[in-house]
Amino acid sequence: MKKSKKILRDSILGITKPAIQRLARVGGVKALSGIIYEDIRGIMKIFLEKQVYNSLVYTDYCKRKTVSVKDVENALSRHGNHEVVGKATAKACKSPNRKTNKKNKNRPGTVALRNIRFYQKQSNCLHIPAAAFKRVVKEIAQYYKNITDARFSKEALTLLQYSTERYLSRLFEDANLQAIHAGRTTLQNKDIGMARRIRGEYR
Repeated sequence: MKKSKKILRDSILGITKPAIQRLARVGGVKALSGIIYEDIRGIMKIFLEKQVYNSLVYTDYCKRKTVSVKDVENALSRHGNHEVVGKATAKACKSPNRKTNKKNKNRPGTVALRNIRFYQKQSNCLHIPAAAFKRVVKEIAQYYKNITDARFSKEALTLLQYSTERYLSRLFEDANLQAIHAGRTTLQNKDIGMARRIRGEYR
């Protein structure tokens, strides 16, 4: 008796708010609007769908079922992401030390600036939990018709995650400029939309 294949749904919800906030700190953002997280998850999924599908096309062409680093590199190079090629050895980032001192209360924005400096100093590291990211990739890959049970090597998943985080952090940088231009420190949905429109991602 065959076991029924488990269908993954809504795995993108596993990308938590703290993970998105860490990526925003890398982009220099001090504060995020409360309704921006759903938009970021949607943008991330759109970006990942393109990269995963293209990687699976290369894998299917080579008549394999396991996506290798070379397949992901070819998919990224096709979209002009040449800078992330060779970054398949990235590791998880460290978290800043939280000193609890109730006597000295920090002014608003002090902790955010401290975290921005901390995360921007760390290069070639990952901010999204690996298990949550893997579930999102597998959910996208299950709808590819030619390879029903596609597998991803550890290095391929790492490279996919590194490219996705780099894309999102740069998007946060561009959107933060829109917020500063409007005289705000809190990033809103319209700043993300304007940054994507200027980039030419949609019309």
